[in-house]
Amino acid sequence: MQDVFSYRLKQARQMKGFSMDELCSALGDIVSKQSIYKYEKGKMLPDSTILLALSDALDTDPDFFFRPVEYHISDISFRKKKTSVKSMAKIKETVADKVERYCQIENLLGFDGPAEKIRIRMEIHTPDDARKAAIHLREKWDIGMDTIASTSSLLEDHDIKVIYLSSLPQFDGLSGYVNECDPIVVLNEGFCAERMRFSALHELGHLTMDSEGIKEAKKLEQLCHEFASEMLLPSETFIRAVGRKRNYIPIHELEMLQEQYGISIAALMHKAHDLKIITDTASKKFWIRYKSDKNFRDICDASRFCEVRSNKFERLVYRALSQELISSSKAASLLGRSLSSLRGETETI
Repeated sequence: MQDVFSYRLKQARQMKGFSMDELCSALGDIVSKQSIYKYEKGKMLPDSTILLALSDALDTDPDFFFRPVEYHISDISFRKKKTSVKSMAKIKETVADKVERYCQIENLLGFDGPAEKIRIRMEIHTPDDARKAAIHLREKWDIGMDTIASTSSLLEDHDIKVIYLSSLPQFDGLSGYVNECDPIVVLNEGFCAERMRFSALHELGHLTMDSEGIKEAKKLEQLCHEFASEMLLPSETFIRAVGRKRNYIPIHELEMLQEQYGISIAALMHKAHDLKIITDTASKKFWIRYKSDKNFRDICDASRFCEVRSNKFERLVYRALSQELISSSKAASLLGRSLSSLRGETETI
């Protein structure tokens, strides 16, 4: 019991973003930092009064602290920019909690996870390899060469759990496996549709490409960028839309491509240059204007694609509730909503 409590207390504290000192302050200094340390090391358990105070301070149910630990996330690929260790811990533990809720509801409904990790059986070393891997996966998943209407639905249709966080601006996404076999992709829901779509498929690249021989993190990120770009808009489709050679591509034409394929103007220009559709000079001219002209940059950065977000987890919770596999209070807890709002949503017709 002490081992479970120590793990859960640290998880709840990190999800809240508290240091031990900050937790002591939130508790009104009724316990010392040394006591918190002993709780988290499994050397001591709090009494019922302290337990309730911890529950209030950390915004969690007292039962949370004694819930068995059945799920572990491994092989994490974490995309971040200047994210502190404390913030990374908060993100990882929040993800672990959300994944645990997802797995619990699937188990209640009798869902089986993937039999093995998803892999594209080809070695990836160059940008061209990454593009070929993306086309191979499109063919394997039978999604053709046109627009992916919803990247999150595509992933969840292929047994990849998609988790959303309202997180730090610097956090793009991460991917990994639950209990070493069940793939997950985590996205920052604060970003625009185009950025979330690109991040989702970038993380899919980490999950599917055989890149074990690549030691440089920067190179791997670049290959996952190429994979994501090709998944969103295959080169063949792009060339068919704009032609094999262009002196330049007008901004309005780029806007229309963005609206159709859900890929940003910046990514479109990178792709046009990589495929030699435009020259180095034309590409350089675009990026000089992008960096120096704020109005032009705002036009380029605007979101123009409307993607329907997958809601598989929410649907599973409502399904379990309707089958009386969970109580209304449990459903509300899983969804992070109040019991009164849930009751309004679950009225029968």
